[in-house]
Amino acid sequence: MFDGKVNEQGKAIFNFKPTLKSKSPGMLKASFITKVYENGGDFSTDVFTKTYSPYTSYVGLSTPKGDRARNMLLTDTEHRFDVATV
Repeated sequence: MFDGKVNEQGKAIFNFKPTLKSKSPGMLKASFITKVYENGGDFSTDVFTKTYSPYTSYVGLSTPKGDRARNMLLTDTEHRFDVATV
């Protein structure tokens, strides 16, 4: 992902845009493993995770409770579905 030198503060700036082989069902958690080499040849490693959103927006659908006795939506009855977009 990145192969280069860090600045005096030990920081580097780079862009990373992951490519997914298939559609994601929602938010993802990415794990990163870093290995930083010192001039003398020693190195330090670290592992951290970040949340990644592959989509710009998400849609949620709230379904009605339905018939209490049978736990289903009855036909020939109007039902309200609430939709939320985030």
